[in-house]
Amino acid sequence: MPDRDENLTARFIRRSASFGTLLIAVKAVNFLFLFVYWHILDPEDFAVIAVAEGVSSVLAPALNLGLSNAVSRLWKEYSARGEGGDLVWTTYLLSTICALLFCSACSLFGAPLFALVFPSVPFDPYLRIAVWSSFFLSLCIFGDQVIRVKDRLKLNGLLVAAEFLLKNAFILALLHFYADLPYAYLMGELCGLALLSAFYTKACASGGRLRPSPAFLGEPVRLALPIIPAGMLSQINNYIDRFVLVNYVDRTSLGLFTQAEKICSVLDIITRAFKTVWFPTIIRSDCGIPDERLLRRSYIFAFDFLAFTVLAMSFAGVPVIRLIAPERYHPMCVYLPAVGGIMLVKNFIFLPALRLLATRFALATLISTALTTAVAAGLHFTLTVRFGIAGALVSLGGTYVFSFAAAELLARRACPSRLPWGMLGLRFAVFAAAAAGAAYVISLGPTGEGQALLAAGFCLTCVPAAAYYAMSRKRLLT
Repeated sequence: MPDRDENLTARFIRRSASFGTLLIAVKAVNFLFLFVYWHILDPEDFAVIAVAEGVSSVLAPALNLGLSNAVSRLWKEYSARGEGGDLVWTTYLLSTICALLFCSACSLFGAPLFALVFPSVPFDPYLRIAVWSSFFLSLCIFGDQVIRVKDRLKLNGLLVAAEFLLKNAFILALLHFYADLPYAYLMGELCGLALLSAFYTKACASGGRLRPSPAFLGEPVRLALPIIPAGMLSQINNYIDRFVLVNYVDRTSLGLFTQAEKICSVLDIITRAFKTVWFPTIIRSDCGIPDERLLRRSYIFAFDFLAFTVLAMSFAGVPVIRLIAPERYHPMCVYLPAVGGIMLVKNFIFLPALRLLATRFALATLISTALTTAVAAGLHFTLTVRFGIAGALVSLGGTYVFSFAAAELLARRACPSRLPWGMLGLRFAVFAAAAAGAAYVISLGPTGEGQALLAAGFCLTCVPAAAYYAMSRKRLLT
């Protein structure tokens, strides 16, 4: 058992590091494009784009019907019987047909409803584009999940790079031809997703029959039913801040806030690398449940990596933004430590969430997500409406802390484990103190004292982190 645990831990860390390096490299290049977009678009434009992207992200899980997660759970047993390809292709066709019908109905008849929820953002053309982006996004999500469960890491990396290239190529081309810049940006994303979905469709069709059988729908649909509302509610939790803010603050403030979130989304990329490797590691364990020591090491490793990434962005990213970005974007720097801390908690939820997914605890996931949505709605309509951006930060932090606690409690019931809460608590306290210091230093502005303190903060937090990983690499892997 110890040798097996060491092998799983080493495999998890090595593969996460290799795939994560590719994703971070793609994200780094994407940041360069972000600076280009900042010179073309205003914060007000990004406010409209943020709402439209939120709409497509909320709709996509419902269009997916939760079947991609059901396939992830059933893949091992169906592929052992030689029916994995048929399972994937049949469920993919069902979700695609349902998504097409839903998006067509929304496009034709949904304008009054969207106008009621988002009175400040026109349905035509922005939210209509968002509806069809959600269609192609749902296809990409399904295909991405299939590639992950098949453990085709190289193909996943290639498609991540292709998504980045296609989206930015279309966006830059359309920004050159259209005067309505948010429209051009959203259309570029739509075109990129549409082309990318063709590659994911090919991946899903691999090994399936040309005439899918309804016999492969019963169990996936049964497993997927609780996932549909859970997926939608989870995305609502992620985007409810901008849905509320767009009606209660000016677009400039919302645009700056969402750009700070976009910078901190590098944590989403790191977590995606962990997820890609983590799920195959779990389903190769006995009964789909990982060893306790594997869990302990993974929790500590993930938290350390995410925390040091946030601090590096806060101390080293601010001078870069002030140097390269237009001055109208400089006020967003003060949001980075707080938004980064919130994104850390949000992304750390993936560990208990995947433990629930591996143990088929679908109903628990739905309960946890529903409770989190209720908490999020209460906080946002109480604090965000009254205090604007500051209220949104407090509401987001409270929402993700509650979400993590609920997911962890339910995961503990499904997969009892003794985790290093003392070590994690100490790490979080140190991180919170460092993030608060970063926020204070950033508030000093681009003065000589402020710049010197940013450099000192970077040296005191990130350099020791690099030394720690260099010295403990052998212990981490073995």
